[in-house]
Amino acid sequence: MESIKVRMIHKAGICVAALAMLGTILSLSTTGFAQTESVLYSFTGGDDGYSPASSLIFDGAGNLYGTTMFGGPPNTRYCAGNGCGVVFQLSPNGTGGWTYSVIYAFTGAGDGGEPYAGLTLDALGNLYGTASIGGPSTACSGGCGVVFKLAPNGSGGWTYAAIHGFRNTDGASPMASMVFDSSGHLYGTTYYGGTSGYGVAFRLTPHGTGWTEMVLHSFTIGTDGGWPNSLVIDAASGILYGTTYLGGTHGHCLTSGCGVVFKLFRAGGSWREHTIYSFIGSTDGANPGGIAEDGSGNLYITAASGGDRTCNNYGCGTVFKLSPSSSGWSRSSLYAFKGGSDGAFTFAGPTLDAAGNVYGTTANGGSAGTGTLFKVSLSGGGWSETTLYSFTNGAGGGYPRSGVVLDALGNIYGETNSGGIPGDCSSFLGCGVVYKIMP
Repeated sequence: MESIKVRMIHKAGICVAALAMLGTILSLSTTGFAQTESVLYSFTGGDDGYSPASSLIFDGAGNLYGTTMFGGPPNTRYCAGNGCGVVFQLSPNGTGGWTYSVIYAFTGAGDGGEPYAGLTLDALGNLYGTASIGGPSTACSGGCGVVFKLAPNGSGGWTYAAIHGFRNTDGASPMASMVFDSSGHLYGTTYYGGTSGYGVAFRLTPHGTGWTEMVLHSFTIGTDGGWPNSLVIDAASGILYGTTYLGGTHGHCLTSGCGVVFKLFRAGGSWREHTIYSFIGSTDGANPGGIAEDGSGNLYITAASGGDRTCNNYGCGTVFKLSPSSSGWSRSSLYAFKGGSDGAFTFAGPTLDAAGNVYGTTANGGSAGTGTLFKVSLSGGGWSETTLYSFTNGAGGGYPRSGVVLDALGNIYGETNSGGIPGDCSSFLGCGVVYKIMP
């Protein structure tokens, strides 16, 4: 099984190839750079971690939590000396600043390593997440990954526990955030593994002091998709919706397919998967990055490529909506990126606010070609895109690959994969930042 670092480069390759052309492409979108960015933390590439790629979460006290793929104490045995990643907390310090602390550093052994996905919080303040390598199984080179729990210990620290170790047949390399249902079941996906090797959707059920895993679906990269990368749950129905990066109808994406939107539902005591939309790689987009649901059951999806072909033959990415109806699902294209100041390649999933606006990031494009923060909103019967901020890969960060989270005041928080203070991060100009954008 190939290493996780190789897989990251494979997914990011479209960004690197397009850098040279993005600076010369004109955009037709609206730019709105009145927003102010402040850097809450700039990673150094040492014990504090580097290269965050996940979305942040808030707890009830206003603390932020996230992960970094690499960094932490050097570990040449499991993570090539780069460190195996960390879980961190950012806490408001009462004077307008933030205090950064590492609450867990992975070793790459039985506890896992290289956490690509974000965290999930339960009602008791426990954090749950996944690590894409490590764990007890030797079925995958470097380990198949784990699901972990971090519990506050009452003394200001955290207690770590690996609650499930993947064995490849039940999944491998989890790379997406998980979700809870109202009964306390934890749902997630793995990017690889399963009966065909193209990932699974799974459920973890608590029992006493342990957890029991159930594989809900093993993807085949056929019409059901392959390489699942996001999951949401409809609170009213208990139906799971998600996206896969590849698979489905082949369309304009060679033989691997352009990705799908799927649902998982109970039927007769078992779970079934049904593809509700299959990308064709044209104006609809291709290679979805994530999914969100509003209160009316509409699904919002970002696609990393497809749409406008200005960037390359595969397109610059799209945002669109699927709406349920009595005859199935209807698709509405909300925006197709042009690769100029509006950005390109939406690897991160969308975030909705209470007014129905859609927020997200692009990994490339913008004024410097190093990514944007955008908003897509409904106005006058149509949808329009506004570029809220354009990253420069300087002190304010660059190349964001994660989504964003909003606070009650409309401030937007996120992470960039590089930029910030130059540090020991190989070829990156900086090790990434945590930022805040104020309206």
